[in-house]
Amino acid sequence: MTLRPCWKFILIVLIIVNVNFASAQLSDFDAIKFTRADSIASLYPNYPLENVEKLTSLLTHDLPTDVEKFRSIFRWITLNIGYNVVLVRKDEEKKLQYKREPVKLAAWNKKYSTLIDTHLLTKMLAVCSGYSELLTQMCTFANIPCKKITGYARTSRSSFVVAGKTDHAWNVVELNRKWYLCDPTWASGSTMNDQFVREFKEHYFLAEPSLFARNHFPLDTAWLLMTPKPTLKEFASAPVFLTGSFVDRIKSFSPKAGVVTIKNGEPFTFSFTNDPAIPVKRFSLEVMDNYSKKTFVHSDLVPDNNGKYTLSHYFASKGHYKVRVIVNSDYSMIFEIHVK
Repeated sequence: MTLRPCWKFILIVLIIVNVNFASAQLSDFDAIKFTRADSIASLYPNYPLENVEKLTSLLTHDLPTDVEKFRSIFRWITLNIGYNVVLVRKDEEKKLQYKREPVKLAAWNKKYSTLIDTHLLTKMLAVCSGYSELLTQMCTFANIPCKKITGYARTSRSSFVVAGKTDHAWNVVELNRKWYLCDPTWASGSTMNDQFVREFKEHYFLAEPSLFARNHFPLDTAWLLMTPKPTLKEFASAPVFLTGSFVDRIKSFSPKAGVVTIKNGEPFTFSFTNDPAIPVKRFSLEVMDNYSKKTFVHSDLVPDNNGKYTLSHYFASKGHYKVRVIVNSDYSMIFEIHVK
């Protein structure tokens, strides 16, 4: 199995496919309980990857539907493959170190590609391309159409988008003649203080396209699986979306831009609506100034007649601020505020 770093691998393929855009998401399978598939996935911890075909058979042969087979494969990966934080940080250091030395940079990139493969097989650690390619390979053995998608991602650590420089990989899978989005890397957990924290995130499994597109933008926009499609410019200029925006199913919000400039004495006002089925028990703004001093602004949790929650904050002085939106127990969005 050949793996490539997710920010380096760009594959352009012309494929003629019949993509069904009809709101493909997890709710399509509400009638199916994944308890059995999840249970089977838990039976084979740290199963060696030298025989992926046998592993795939063990995970799928007792399951009756493709979506259950896919769930078992997906959950096994998220349970057993960890994010290779150490290797990623080393790659960042080497790229910076060899920024003006193309020969050394090329040599490091070649070594890095080898290390990605080796660490997956020997340490069960991967970067996004490794997660995506392993999922694709296992689905192939299970006769489930699955593709690796490369594109742009935005996180609290990496929010800048450079056109032509992809930095992430995820997957699309075909189930019942419809294509669905998923991200096995981000579904596996997250990093905190340069440590991988395993925590399954359901919202990256057969994700709702409109929510998924908030922090994933494919090179081939057909794989947004939605119409109308956002542009790369809109994607890059939006706020950074975090877990809470998915968990609490935030729908509309204002402002739309992630970087906001206001005059000293004017308020920053944030408003949102969410799925009425999810009660809002907390709504706050965490404001951080240039000196990392945090201030919390809390809402009285009274929405207007349209279900919209609104909260404003006046800044004490001019400067640059970072504002994190908190809904219930999760961070939802990040804004940069310039007060002039």
